[in-house]
Amino acid sequence: MASRVTLRDIAKTVGVSTATVSHALNGRLDQVSHRTARLVIQAARELGYTGKIAAPPYRSAHASIAVITSELHSPLHMAALYGIEESARRFDFGMYVRRSDLDQSTGESAVGWFLERDVDGIIFVLSSQRGVSTEEFGIAAESDVPIVVINRVIDTQRALHIVPQNEQGSYLATQHLINLGHQRIGCIHLPVTSPMATQAGEERLRGFERALRYFGIEPNKEWMRQGSLGPDAGFATGYTSIEELLSLSEGPTAVVCGSDQLALGAMKAAREHNLAIPKDLAIVGYDDSPSAAHVHPALSSVRQPMYEAGQRAMEALIEHLWRGRSLQGVEQLPCKLIVRASTTLQVLR
Repeated sequence: MASRVTLRDIAKTVGVSTATVSHALNGRLDQVSHRTARLVIQAARELGYTGKIAAPPYRSAHASIAVITSELHSPLHMAALYGIEESARRFDFGMYVRRSDLDQSTGESAVGWFLERDVDGIIFVLSSQRGVSTEEFGIAAESDVPIVVINRVIDTQRALHIVPQNEQGSYLATQHLINLGHQRIGCIHLPVTSPMATQAGEERLRGFERALRYFGIEPNKEWMRQGSLGPDAGFATGYTSIEELLSLSEGPTAVVCGSDQLALGAMKAAREHNLAIPKDLAIVGYDDSPSAAHVHPALSSVRQPMYEAGQRAMEALIEHLWRGRSLQGVEQLPCKLIVRASTTLQVLR
């Protein structure tokens, strides 16, 4: 007959005192951290403890979630942070934000800083660039802290990933141009082959080509250009790409761009060649950045659900803490095409 599991057995498994185990099992969160309580409760259940276990006491304002972002000044990342903050406030959770800043010489990191402070979960808001280091994610994954990643897929077994449906968004943009009667459609896409290659770029390029083929149009490689990341570099390569396309004997009548910065550069080049937008050249951007609605003509653009991704990331962590739901795999959120004057003079309302 198996012996009864005691508080001492649980304490030995977790590496804490029996008093800490007692506090955790009785829900006394003023005496023990949320993270330690979660470990104790998990160990008690796995060992077959038959005594009373308090409900996971995560409905406390003392519960805290760490948010680590690679780009504090990015409008897209800020939208995700606002979404996280909204859900954190609604469920009475604390939220702490730091920029990803792994020091290669000392190994110190934002993740390490948060783990020392016993946070209850970590949300990463990351660039989709493949060359960006994932060392901080690795540090977090080696701990027992639950993880959600926004905007990039890294390891579906060790975290839940919330990402926009980039392929679907680009498909919508291309379909929109086809529905307007365009057959000669070009593309200035995000990097897909250089060290700056991005998951988003690959997915958006795939959506562009899939939409063309679905409607019986074979993608013309001569009308496709690889752009750059970043506001200045993106604008510059959008500009030079249109210059190159206009030098062809027959160029496209419409262009799908992988970002708004690429699209804004393309619009400037088109205007300098006295092309009327959208009559001579229709242009669609991606991201629906603040500048998209204010440039002339206003830029049609694909809006990413980054605010919603932030909300969902926080809610998923809370569901994990409260109900033990798994944090694995990928959840994709749909994008939305915002139609403005850069593609049609009769803007849909």
